[in-house]
Amino acid sequence: MEINKDRIQQLLVEVADGKGRKLARILGVQPSHLHKVLNTESKAGPVMLGKLHTYCEENSLPFDEFIVKKP
Repeated sequence: MEINKDRIQQLLVEVADGKGRKLARILGVQPSHLHKVLNTESKAGPVMLGKLHTYCEENSLPFDEFIVKKP
């Protein structure tokens, strides 16, 4: 599973006023990890995916929008 970086960027603007630290706090992940996932070729690991999944469930967001499905 890979994270949909464009959708995360959209969430960043929608709920965190474009601030990475704020989104990291909301998701419950380290700001440095979120930055690395969004700005490099690093992939989101199970912890980040789990936190994102929990956030989606709590806020009635479709988790599958945040995942890029590989053929």
